[in-house]
Amino acid sequence: MQIEALLDDNLHKKYLIQYTPVDIEECVYKEAEEMQPEVAANGFRKGKVPLSQIVRIYGQKLQVEVLNKKITEDIRTVVEQNKYQLAVNPVYAFRDRTQTGDENYLIEVDFYLFPEVPDTDFSTLELPEYKMDPADVEATVENNLLLFQIITAEFKQKSEEPIVENDRVLLDVAIEIDGEPADGLGGEIRALIGHNQLPDEVEEKIVGAKNGDRIAFTHSYAPDAKNLFYKGVLGKTVGFEVEIKDVQSPILTEMNDEKVKKLGFADAEDLLKTLETNTKNTLNNLSEKALRARLFDYIADNHKFDIAEFVIDQEAHIIAYTEEERLRATDMMEKVVAGLGKVDITDTHREKAVRQLTIAFTLSDYGRKNDIKVTNEEVKREMEEHLEELSRMNRIKPDKKEQNFKEFTQRVQTLVFENKMTAHILSKVKRKETFLPKDEFFDTVKEEV
Repeated sequence: MQIEALLDDNLHKKYLIQYTPVDIEECVYKEAEEMQPEVAANGFRKGKVPLSQIVRIYGQKLQVEVLNKKITEDIRTVVEQNKYQLAVNPVYAFRDRTQTGDENYLIEVDFYLFPEVPDTDFSTLELPEYKMDPADVEATVENNLLLFQIITAEFKQKSEEPIVENDRVLLDVAIEIDGEPADGLGGEIRALIGHNQLPDEVEEKIVGAKNGDRIAFTHSYAPDAKNLFYKGVLGKTVGFEVEIKDVQSPILTEMNDEKVKKLGFADAEDLLKTLETNTKNTLNNLSEKALRARLFDYIADNHKFDIAEFVIDQEAHIIAYTEEERLRATDMMEKVVAGLGKVDITDTHREKAVRQLTIAFTLSDYGRKNDIKVTNEEVKREMEEHLEELSRMNRIKPDKKEQNFKEFTQRVQTLVFENKMTAHILSKVKRKETFLPKDEFFDTVKEEV
């Protein structure tokens, strides 16, 4: 076996690994020797099958296995000897022996290295932390109490009466963007009128209409419009066709102790306290998510370092593919099983890739420099919350459960790591607390989150 350096670039290293037929034969016999105690064949007892017979029976399979094992081991040796910090897993490919005319196995291996990330003292960073004005928080609690009353109420059918606030509607919505059908958007939508469950431009057309009405209209969105149902409509004209399929009106009654006890609360005061706690927790979570988004903006705008082009292209491909599947509203896992199709990678995808990689590498570098690690217990807790997704993967690819579990575990580990690093950094930054009126608060955090 020989290893030869082919390229020594800053973030890209390339090696050629060469194995002779003798190298592989020795490994095949060694592998056959290890499995010999468990092998049985016609004319031989278990454990007594000669090595030559095992190689004759399993030779082709063993050759593939030992070659992959050898490549993995030797790649690990190159990484350890050179103390490489990898940005992505090594990429290797066989040279075609039929074209080279070489009897040896020649494997080219590309290593893409972790970039050199500048040190940042996040304790000197000050970020605005937006909170809702306390008076508006109480108004939000009252609105949530009303919502609770509506959700738990009985409803009566409406036919001729016009739609008003608090009515529950079932709509069938078709959407066109610049004259083209918007696949994956629209369809049947259930919503309560007056509770921000429909875009304002749709709700204002619905109020006053009746069950069975059909409403068609267009709306032009400014390039900097806010409070959008889908960012893809920015700067575009959208056509809506809405059929009102059902309208129901709630029969609101007082939330007395007897009623709330049936719903699992001690009394009306207990219900109000629970709603207040849940509302404040939700607002704090929104505020924290927006603060996290501001941190990511800061990292993306202020951390400039080199990233290998291959790594950027890989990330851009994932982004482009994901966006395509979301637009088509198709099941990505099913598409993966069927085989990946080509996607168009635009400059915008590459810009997003650079941004995401800049954030990911900065967080990873911060974790390594501060010796912050993700424990098995933390990963296990997160995985338990996502068992449904894992089960779904196994249903789609039932013959690849081990591969599914490995991929799923890696995704969860990445998620846990990112969350832990982000929380650690946010515990260091200075927070400039700013109170905003209700509408401004929601507009701000929704845009950022």
